[in-house]
Amino acid sequence: MTESLRHADTDLDIAACFPVMRILRPHIASAEDLVERVRAQMPERYRILAAWNGEAVIGLAGYRFQSNLIRGPFCYVDDLVVASDHRRFGLGARLLDAVTAEAREIRIATEAREVGITAEARGVGITTEARGVGITTEARGVASLVLDTAMDNALGQRFYFRYGMLPGALRFVKKLD
Repeated sequence: MTESLRHADTDLDIAACFPVMRILRPHIASAEDLVERVRAQMPERYRILAAWNGEAVIGLAGYRFQSNLIRGPFCYVDDLVVASDHRRFGLGARLLDAVTAEAREIRIATEAREVGITAEARGVGITTEARGVGITTEARGVASLVLDTAMDNALGQRFYFRYGMLPGALRFVKKLD
């Protein structure tokens, strides 16, 4: 099997991801709905890396680069799915490997104008410098890859363990009416 990995950046490419994304996200009603949702998330740095077999998408990883107080800069994988007839050939691992490689190179910058401190992390430590113009946090080589999986997704969890990922938290959810 000779699939290629490339980002789905155009509306046409994003729409081509719909049949595979629908496996993981059955609430997404149509290719147009997927395009609209992806476009709405792009300002948050969301991207889809798709595995293409010719013109057909056979797997994908939807991810974004974020930073928070608990982890610092990290790569969050929102979506990881491979079409059932293409599983067990290492495609999920190839997708995560490609996202991981990008995460190691990415720079995340956030800015706040009030405080006046600049912090820069280069994978080995953090230095801070007062500048009086805002806070900029910049990271080279994002420190971790993070994803959520359903508690009852035993096959997915087994894959993540084999991939070298370990549980790092338990997420609690409360539906808001």
